[in-house]
Amino acid sequence: MLIVNTKYGKLKIDDGNEYNFYEDNKFKEGTLSEPVILDTGYGKFEFFYDIRFYKNGQIFYGSFKGREKIKTSIGEIECGSLRFYKSGKIESLNFIKDTIIKTNIGDIKIYNNISFYENGNIMDSILWEDIKINNKKYKENEPVFFFENENLKIME
Repeated sequence: MLIVNTKYGKLKIDDGNEYNFYEDNKFKEGTLSEPVILDTGYGKFEFFYDIRFYKNGQIFYGSFKGREKIKTSIGEIECGSLRFYKSGKIESLNFIKDTIIKTNIGDIKIYNNISFYENGNIMDSILWEDIKINNKKYKENEPVFFFENENLKIME
C-alpha cells in the first residue's frame, strides 16, 4: 500500500496495481486500496477503485464504492462514477439505470452517460428509447447532442 498526499487529504493506493505521478511528484492516478470519502464541492462521496487527478490537484475522475446521488444543473442523478473539468465543475456522469432529464425540447429518457458543458448545460447523452424531436426520429441507443446554449444539434 502506498500513501499519497492530495489536496483532499491522504489516500491509500493499491501498489499492486499501476499508479502514476506527474513530473513534479504530484499524484496523478491509481487504484484506491480502501474506500475514502472526499468533498468534491458537490457533496461528500465515497470513492473506491479508480481515481485520477489533474496536475493542479483537482479531482479529474473517480468511481464510487456504490451509487451516489449527484445534484446537477438538470436535477439529481444517481451514478457510479463521474468526471470533472479542471475548474471542479462536472464534465460527465456514468450511471446504470435509465434516467429522465428535462431539456428545452422536453423530457428525454437517457442511459449510461451524460456529458455537460462547463456552464452546466447538457452536451450529450444516449437515448433509452425511440423518440421524435422536431419531426426527426431518433432511435434507442442513438446519441443526442446539444449546443452549449441547450439547443439540440441536428445530426444528419
